[in-house]
Amino acid sequence: MEELNRLFLEPAALERIFVYMCRSSTRDPIAETMRVMLTTPVEFHISRYGLGLFKGCAVFPFTFMTTDQRTWLYELLSSLGGDQMHTVLQRLQDPLDIAAENDRLFLREKAAPSTHTAAHTPQPTPPRVLDPKRVFDALLGAMQRSVHTSRPERMQLLANLLLQRIGCQVCIGRDTLLYIQSEMDRRFHPAPPAAQPTHAGRTLANIQ
Repeated sequence: MEELNRLFLEPAALERIFVYMCRSSTRDPIAETMRVMLTTPVEFHISRYGLGLFKGCAVFPFTFMTTDQRTWLYELLSSLGGDQMHTVLQRLQDPLDIAAENDRLFLREKAAPSTHTAAHTPQPTPPRVLDPKRVFDALLGAMQRSVHTSRPERMQLLANLLLQRIGCQVCIGRDTLLYIQSEMDRRFHPAPPAAQPTHAGRTLANIQ
């Protein structure tokens, strides 16, 4: 499960998934995609078209994945038959449940047995959502790459407008807001003006 998280839920991978989901959305794509990524439980399932990451949402297609992502999934699927199943589970850092339902293959972490029941019946793993800071990292990263030639002050204005639109759909905690602001300052902060040289070889800043 750790490898699955690394390949698909790290910032660079989330940025790529975010861009694809925005392209696939038909209404207010950025705000709607952020709402899904911030509030929908993570649920991995493989279909014939790609990998689903969020419960009840469209899949991330194989054609949009990186080579490493496709290779890992293809190796996983090719190893699922017969005696090779144990090698798949050994490759994963954490225990994994693989369950086939209809035309999809679900990948889930195994729940730890409860210590409060005599039979030690496994308890269902509670649904988890993504860390909001990681999701906003994907948004800001995508903004940097798509309009990297824009002036920093315009980028900050655009990011603030997007944040207001997202905040209309999702409650954003104070810690997350502070983190977003610090990241905006770091990523979109205007560069200080270069010192102008004088005829004596000194700068105006030195003279002042």
